[in-house]
Amino acid sequence: MGCKKILKISSLFKRLYSQSLSCLFADVYLCRSLSSVGENSIVFFPCSHTTLCCGLAGLVSFKKKHNTDKHVSLQPLKHKTGNQDNRISRFYFL
Repeated sequence: MGCKKILKISSLFKRLYSQSLSCLFADVYLCRSLSSVGENSIVFFPCSHTTLCCGLAGLVSFKKKHNTDKHVSLQPLKHKTGNQDNRISRFYFL
C-alpha cells in the first residue's frame, strides 16, 4: 500500500514539474488574441472579438502545443455503418 502511494505522489510531482517547465519556456504577451500568438504562449488580458471572458479566463490564457496527429482514421466508423459509403477513408483536420 505504501509503495503505491509513493508512486502516485511521484507521478504527480513529475507531471507538475513538466507543466511548470512548459510555463517557464512560454512566450508572454499582453492584450493579444490567442489566434495571433504562437503555440506555448501565455497571454495576460487576452482580447477576443466574439467571447467575453470574466474571472481568471479574462486575466490570463495559455495556448498549448498541439501534439496530435493531423488526421483521424474513420475505419471503425465504416465498420459500424456496414460499409455503406466506400468513399470515406480518412478525415483531415485543417
